[in-house]
Amino acid sequence: MCKHKLAFLNGDRKMLYDSSQEKLLAEVLSSAAYAVLRKQLDEYQEQLNELESEMDKIKEREKNLKSDFAYELAQGHKKGSRN
Repeated sequence: MCKHKLAFLNGDRKMLYDSSQEKLLAEVLSSAAYAVLRKQLDEYQEQLNELESEMDKIKEREKNLKSDFAYELAQGHKKGSRN
């Protein structure tokens, strides 16, 4: 899903090519079909946000793992342990 399609589905008027298209966008956004689509879009965005949060946590774990390993290589032991 590209940012342009997402902006359209969210009713962002700034993404329109021509301001004369605003009336058509308003018609689309007020249609019964859009109400169903909007619910699906909200669910999609919620799931996407959850995944992005999980990815952030994984990236943080990766960063910490790399940092810990670099420390071990430089110091010859794990943080908090002594040889």
